[in-house]
Amino acid sequence: LRLATLADALGLAHRPSHRALDDVLATADLLHVLLERAAGLGVAALDDLLDLPGLARHAPAAKLRLTTRLPRAPGVYVLRDAQGAVLRVEPAADVRRAVRALFAADPGPGVRHLLRTVHAVDHVSCASPVEAEAHAAELAATLLPPRRRGRRRHAEAGLRCASC
Repeated sequence: LRLATLADALGLAHRPSHRALDDVLATADLLHVLLERAAGLGVAALDDLLDLPGLARHAPAAKLRLTTRLPRAPGVYVLRDAQGAVLRVEPAADVRRAVRALFAADPGPGVRHLLRTVHAVDHVSCASPVEAEAHAAELAATLLPPRRRGRRRHAEAGLRCASC
């Protein structure tokens, strides 16, 4: 597409005129518009933006906006449905990356249903991945119904989260 066509279609403040300054200002306006649109898809940093073309073709990619406020640090994420019921509790070394990967994957039928029902993502920050594993086991034991609690190695090993 031509810059002038995009400027007209998006109503940019500056119009390109094949002059360096006008073209640069129009290009900057276009970049700002595109970044604002990408932010609606959960893009908050350059690595998110670079991942976006590969993620956008998956149906659950629309839920990437749920990852905007998740930390890029160890912790536990909790997936919830529209009524607030807990669907899944998982530890992660990088909470944001783990949840984004979940929404970006080409899931099997069971996971596809789970992703369709997710409406919120909560998180608990932890000091380390090991603490996240222990905290996830404790959260799963309290938040999930018994039939949905998975057997976790760290729970069997007697690990406890220091902050719990």
